[in-house]
Formats: sequence, C-alpha cells, structure tokens
Amino acid sequence: PTTITKLTITMNLLTSAFLAAYCASSLPQQITASRTDADNLHIGCWDDQFNGTASSHMLVTPDRIVVSYDAYPPYEHDIVSDYTSFFSPEYSQVDAQGVSFIASNDPDGDSAGLFSDFDMMIDSSDEMVDIIYYCQIDYNDPSAVEAAKEDEDINYADLGSGCNGYAWSKMRRADNDEECKDLIVAEEDGDDHFSDGHGHENDEKSVKSVKSVAFAMSGSFATGAIMAMIGIIAM
Repeated sequence: PTTITKLTITMNLLTSAFLAAYCASSLPQQITASRTDADNLHIGCWDDQFNGTASSHMLVTPDRIVVSYDAYPPYEHDIVSDYTSFFSPEYSQVDAQGVSFIASNDPDGDSAGLFSDFDMMIDSSDEMVDIIYYCQIDYNDPSAVEAAKEDEDINYADLGSGCNGYAWSKMRRADNDEECKDLIVAEEDGDDHFSDGHGHENDEKSVKSVKSVAFAMSGSFATGAIMAMIGIIAM
C-alpha cells in the first residue's frame, strides 16, 4: 500500500508539471519593445516620452490597438484585419510603406459600436529608436466598409497639420514593455468581448506579456515535481 501511495503522489506531481508546461507553450509570443521585422515595425509599445515624461501610451498588437492618455482609462480598438491596407507616404522623413487599420471602437467608450481608421507611418532611420506617426482620421463611422473608404482630409507629407487639419500624433518605441503593462492587461481582458462588427467574434488570443511568467511557473512545477519524486523514492 505504501508503494502504491508513493507512486500515486509522484504521478500527480508529474501531471501538474506537464500541464503547466503545456499551458505556457500554448500562449502567444511575448510583446517586445525591441524592433520586430521590417513589415511589422508598428507592433509594440509606444510612448510620447521625448522630454522625460510620458502623457500617453499606445500598444499595437496584430489584432488590437490600445491607446491610453493621462487620467483616462485605456481605449481599446479591435482591428478588422480584412480591411488592413498599405500605402506609400512618398515622404522622405518616414519609411516607404505605411499601414492603415480599420478597427471597431471600445465597446465601453463614447463611440461604441462605431469604427475608426488609424493610419500609421514609421521612421526607422535611427538605429537607436523607432518613431511612429499615427492619425486616427475617422473615429465614428457606422461600418468597417465606410471607415475603409479613402479620406480626403489626410496628408502623409504634412506631419504638422495633415491629420484632418491637426498634427500627426508622434510617439517613440518604449524602452521596455513595463510601460504598457496596464494596456497589456486591458488588451488581454478585451479578448472576450470584441467582434468585427459583422457578428463574428474574435477568437484568436492576442499577444500578451505573460508567457515568460507562465514558463517560470511551469519550470517551478517541474522542478518541484522532480525533487518530490526523488524524495519519495528515497524514502
């Protein structure tokens, strides 16, 4: 009976270790503040900390845009990937390719149920830091189709007033992911209630900055299980 009990305990501990490892491996890759590949430089954590303080942050993942301003909760926008498009700014101050995202607005915000158009351009000429310019040219269109239509009030070569008469928002890539931790939490919580506006829920899990934690947990479980097994066998 004693041998059977030891074997049962050992198997339970090993099962816990394997389950933890499986959960960790199932999570998407970690968001990184460092550069991504050339076609996805917009992905990451951004801030406006050019003078020592940051008043706003933006988190861009493959399926969501989360923007936060001081004293306001994060605004979450779910990207409708079918309408993502690219454009050529033809402006020497930014990279040759820009990207336009159509996104559904925060379901808890003032423009819930409506759609926005985010145009983004990157300046990657400085090897030390990337700069992003973005313009939310539309914010209250009734459908993704309407938001995706060409806009006359945008000028890619005029960063000072080319966003519907206003300046393009300018941000730099954050030094680390910690700056976007609140936005990452908001982005994670948003997985359950975002859709593309056509009755299709977004089933893909967004990029989350928790994979490293999960792997650490799985490592602890595995180590504990192995040590416990050794102790039991030695009894």
